[in-house]
Amino acid sequence: MHGEPQLHGDGFVVRVGKPPDIPQIVAYFERNREHLAPTSPLPPADFYSATHWRAQLARADEGYRADRLFHCFLFGKESGQVIGTVNLSNFVRGVFQACHL
Repeated sequence: MHGEPQLHGDGFVVRVGKPPDIPQIVAYFERNREHLAPTSPLPPADFYSATHWRAQLARADEGYRADRLFHCFLFGKESGQVIGTVNLSNFVRGVFQACHL
């Protein structure tokens, strides 16, 4: 149905997260906990766990395959470290072709 797109930039790759990426995803959110806190909802108790992110990635994959959303991460090309996240959701198809970023 869908391929898994990747965007390659200078020093980074944007792509969906996969189970082997979970340690890097958790580390990203732990590193940025203070920075993200003022603009993020209160995270669930298990937010910084592999169990939480395994479920999140499964939901993101399901939403992507249903053409409803695209949750992805920015990975450093050399380090493989997660350096950011981008989420596209609430897709509107047809002539309008829109979503929330």
